[in-house]
Amino acid sequence: MRTGNSLLSGLTVLLFITASVSVGSANTLYVSPETGADNYTSIQNALENAHDGDKILVYPGNYTENVVVNLTDICILSASVKPADTIVQAKDISKSVFCISADAVKIGGLTIQGSERAGIELDSSNGHMILSNRILGNPTGILLNFSNGNTIYRNSIEENLEGVTVLDSDDSKVTENVIKTNGVAVAIALSEKNYFSKNTLRDNPSGFILQESENNEAAGNIISDSEQAFMLDLCGHNSFSKNILTNTLVGFMVEGSENNEIVGNTIYNSEIPVMMNSSAYNYFSGNKFTNISVGFMFEQSENNEVSQNTVDTAAIAAMIDSSGKNYFSKNLLTNNSFGFILLQQSENNEVTGNLLDSSLAGVVLSFSGNNRFSGNTFTNIEYGFILQDSDNNEVIGNTVDLSDISLTLDSGGDNKISENKFSNTIIGTVLEGSNNSILSENEFSNNLLGILALGADKSTLVNNNFSSDFSDSAPFSDSAPLSSLNCLHGCYSNRSILLKENRLFKENNFLKQNEILKENGFLEENSSLGQKRLFKENEFLANGLSGQLELSNNSGLIGLEGPFNEDWTFGIFLQEVNNCILEGNRVSNNYYGVVLSGAQNSMLSGNWVENNDFGLVLNESNGSIVCNNYLNNTNNMAFGIEELSGLVGAVSESNLNCTWNLSKTKGTNIVGGPYKGGNYWALPNGTGFSQTHKDANKDGICDLPYNITENEMNIDFLPLACVPESPDNCVGSGKEKGSYGSSTSWDSYGSSSSKESYGSSSQKYFPASSNSTKGADSVQKMIAEGTETEIKFHDPKNDVSEISFKSKKYSGIVGIRVEPADVNKKGNIAVNDRKAYRYVEILIGNEIFESSENIAGGLIEFRVPKSWVKENGINFGTISLNRLEDNGWKLLETELTGEDGDFYYFRAETPGFSCYAITGKQQVVITPAEHQVIITPSEQKAGNSAEVAGSEAAKGQAATDESKKASGFGIILSGAGGLLARACFKRK
Repeated sequence: MRTGNSLLSGLTVLLFITASVSVGSANTLYVSPETGADNYTSIQNALENAHDGDKILVYPGNYTENVVVNLTDICILSASVKPADTIVQAKDISKSVFCISADAVKIGGLTIQGSERAGIELDSSNGHMILSNRILGNPTGILLNFSNGNTIYRNSIEENLEGVTVLDSDDSKVTENVIKTNGVAVAIALSEKNYFSKNTLRDNPSGFILQESENNEAAGNIISDSEQAFMLDLCGHNSFSKNILTNTLVGFMVEGSENNEIVGNTIYNSEIPVMMNSSAYNYFSGNKFTNISVGFMFEQSENNEVSQNTVDTAAIAAMIDSSGKNYFSKNLLTNNSFGFILLQQSENNEVTGNLLDSSLAGVVLSFSGNNRFSGNTFTNIEYGFILQDSDNNEVIGNTVDLSDISLTLDSGGDNKISENKFSNTIIGTVLEGSNNSILSENEFSNNLLGILALGADKSTLVNNNFSSDFSDSAPFSDSAPLSSLNCLHGCYSNRSILLKENRLFKENNFLKQNEILKENGFLEENSSLGQKRLFKENEFLANGLSGQLELSNNSGLIGLEGPFNEDWTFGIFLQEVNNCILEGNRVSNNYYGVVLSGAQNSMLSGNWVENNDFGLVLNESNGSIVCNNYLNNTNNMAFGIEELSGLVGAVSESNLNCTWNLSKTKGTNIVGGPYKGGNYWALPNGTGFSQTHKDANKDGICDLPYNITENEMNIDFLPLACVPESPDNCVGSGKEKGSYGSSTSWDSYGSSSSKESYGSSSQKYFPASSNSTKGADSVQKMIAEGTETEIKFHDPKNDVSEISFKSKKYSGIVGIRVEPADVNKKGNIAVNDRKAYRYVEILIGNEIFESSENIAGGLIEFRVPKSWVKENGINFGTISLNRLEDNGWKLLETELTGEDGDFYYFRAETPGFSCYAITGKQQVVITPAEHQVIITPSEQKAGNSAEVAGSEAAKGQAATDESKKASGFGIILSGAGGLLARACFKRK
């Protein structure tokens, strides 16, 4: 008898033998096409002569038969461990090639083919191992039918209608198989707790199909070239993790399924990674989708969570259709055309904490309501939020930076836009036919136009902050790429390809028939922007102005003539807006602060409009009420659209019915006076009407009315006056704390009821007058309690370019002055052993406001000329800001922030504001006994964190200790290896 042991080789068969039971008593039967005394010519004949626990070793050859296995613990193995040379072909094609009804059967190393039922059928039996077979050309490669606890390992399953079918079977493992060119790779129905891992699925129209199955797991599988990788139908509590999908039409198709987890999968070069319909409570996290069409597509699905996923290079990151109560958080969306699109009554969804970069649009919402978008950050996009025909949504606490339009509300209503930061955009917010919306406590910075409202009736703008600070390096300068300029003049363009035949905004009365840059072809099919198709048949500024635009191959902006200038910026622009309320907004550092054109019956109250070229421009805005505002601009008022051409003083008859004051009413006005009436009229040079006219009875109202125009058609009869510095004569006196975020309600534009409006209890804090203002930098600024304040001096006379701090206790109008300090009067000129460049006095309000109890987080930015450093032999690494205190000069922690051709720039921290000296140490030459070491500025940079660390601790110490800190340098001498000199210093 053949032992066969010398013929058994390879890991596959060894695993089978190791796994066999009853090793000591098992017999081995041999099957071969050749006849012999010890051989069987068919597997079935061998089985008929075998017993439980025996092994059947099959030699290479072709066997045509149907094998029925009804013995337990039988092993049927290929002797060669090469499926290619041991082939079992179905004799009766209506039956399975192998039909197994007993438990613990092992089959390995065979090619199994040619049935019209199944290659291997495990029928109502358990614990089988199917290993290293090639199974092909059957309706089902391996069929598990009421069969549990099986292992299917390292098989090649190919060219079957279904590769592996798991029917009402549990607890099996399907691992490291290659399943290719089947109709369905793996079909699972009415089964649970099965585990599928590290399988390779290739060229199967369908990968995994699960129907009415629960608690199954698929992990680490590789699926490519499929129409759908995973299909879940009426399934729950399944887990799919760390799978890699490529070139698929749909990654996960989820239909009517709940509580499934899809975590940590990678899908690329595919169409739709996740398509879900009528499903709920599913969880998607840590997945990465790249180069796809739509990342997540939800339809009629709710209560699903999508968290911490990455979607890159997609047409749409997430499309939500008729779905609600879904939660999207902390996802990273980059280089997509659209971030989130919510359509057709998608309600009560929450999108929070997501980061979106380099996209066309962040969020598009259409015909959907009651959704919340909070804490998201959008950068380098063209349109941040687009809400179209959508009501009762909240956009709160988001950041949109470097975009064309941060937010658009189109034909919806009752939306709440609050606490967002919109910066470096062409237009901060566009309101088009969007009524009853509230924009509050938003920050608009470095936008060419802060808010543009077109037909947004009964909307409220309250406590917003508008500011611009553009420079040559700003994103919208002439040197910027065309993609940054596409709306700069396109906003006044007609018949431009860019603004025509779009699908997003159609017939929205925006940007049409304005005769500004008409028929200019601006941005037509340029390489930066392409055919965006954003606006169509618009109506903006139909005013008959004209201009010309020169282009050069659409590659950049060459020149522009006419009334509009690319350097102009807008804070708020309201066009054809009626019954609007602008209250408590802060608009500063724009070319135009607030522009109302065709804005009838609007209310402007409690706003701070300052440091703009034009503060308020009114055109065809009858019936508007402008009262209790703070105006401090180069030109506070302009009337008629002619003002945009610089015709200051022209008055349009359509503005004659405006009201500039209410009746004198007891209550704290915007500058802290005891009565409300008109507006506070100031000019930056201190010669404004309210700054120069008397208030004899100290009621906070000037004694004379203010003729806003020379023809006396616009008069503020109750202009506000400067508030006396004595708090006893002012309502509030600083004890009531004004709130930047609060509001005042108006009753039919008549009387008002105070709700602590911005500045309603504002106090004035001004430094004591100096004998001379020569060489002083000064500014007045409204400062709110608890907020960070920055004061910039763009051409500083005293080399202090910026001051910042937080007011902990007080709010109000604060005077800030930087002036040369007369240190002779202070009795202390010398600053230790340092050379002084300049002494300056920084005054922030009065003694109450400037106290250390109120000021926190003080920073001072200053500059030092390189010429002074060179002429005086200063080690620029030692330059510090020093503060004069009661016991002498204190070195402040100072850091170098930059340099240019003329200056070094520094920043220092200060606990308060007073007298300062800008100083540095002259170059020191140290001459030890044997060597002379010159300390140069480059060597000193290494110790630039703090100087004279022990300077304060050493005060009052014995003179013998002075040598430890006097110069701030130490020299370390090495031994036999030579002399190593190093200068170390610290600056406190």
